[in-house]
Parts: sequence; C-alpha cells; structure tokens
Amino acid sequence: SRGYCHRHAHLLLTFQDGLGTAILYEDQVNLLLEFMETVQGPSGKSPSKKAEAAWSRHEPCPACRMQAQSRDRLLAALLKGLSETEMREALEVGSGLCVPHLLLTLDGTTDRDVRRCLTNLHKRKYSALLDDLREYARKHDYRFHKEGFGEERDAWKRAVNMMVGMKGVF
Repeated sequence: SRGYCHRHAHLLLTFQDGLGTAILYEDQVNLLLEFMETVQGPSGKSPSKKAEAAWSRHEPCPACRMQAQSRDRLLAALLKGLSETEMREALEVGSGLCVPHLLLTLDGTTDRDVRRCLTNLHKRKYSALLDDLREYARKHDYRFHKEGFGEERDAWKRAVNMMVGMKGVF
C-alpha cells in the first residue's frame, strides 16, 4: 500500500510517537529508495512508466481499509437495528447522519420501510438545519443583529459537518 494515505499519515503525527513512527517509516523510505532505482531506467533509455503511476498504490491505506471495514459493520448494525422502535427513537433524538453516511446507509438496504424511515427523518433534520442557517444569516442583517444568537449560532459549522462528515472521517 506504500504506507498510510495523506490523512492517516498526518494523524499518526498527532500521536507524538517518534519511535513508532520512525520504525514504520524506515520501511517506507527503504521501499522508496528501491523504487528510485527503477525510475532511472536502464542507462541511455527512458523509463517505460511515469514515476507517479509506477509508485501509485495498488492497495488502500491500511488505516483506510480498517476504517471501511468498521464502517461497514456499524452500518449493518444500524440497518438491522432500524427494524426496532428503540433504534428509530434514538436516531430521532440525535442530529441525524451526515450526508455521506446517510447515502451509504440508504445504499445498504432495499427495505422500503427502512428507506422511508431514514429519508423522512433526515428531511426533518436537514430542514431544521436549513431553518437555523437562514436564521443565522438573518441575524447578520443590521436590522436584526441586536437580537443575539440562539441555537443557530453554530449552524454554519453543523452544515459543513452534515454535508461532508466530521473532519477526518471521509
């Protein structure tokens, strides 16, 4: 896999584990040096492949692979649970799924009742967010700025997280 993807490699740095990171990347730098020998091409000849294409991953990042497997297990559990009233009520109380996870969940089922439940619930959640965004914008109008902010104060941040998922997840 040529190591971790950009996102997971930088996440690794946040652990502040110099020795562990050095051990992992010793192997990666070794692989890079071996690769560099193949990029030169035989003397007097141009290499047959472009360097970037030759170095490109053939396998996904190990952390991305584990994350996808975990996501698939959790989505399966959610879908199974949505046949129960308790799970539907719990989902109703929360802020709902972000759009990427909602789409994955919808794609994971052919059950019309589950799809209807998910779409109706999320239409309500997303409509409430839209109302908060509009109220946030309205209160930035000079005529209404003295009203102060309520729940809509962070609507702009919630909108980003809802549309693309939390930072570092997708």
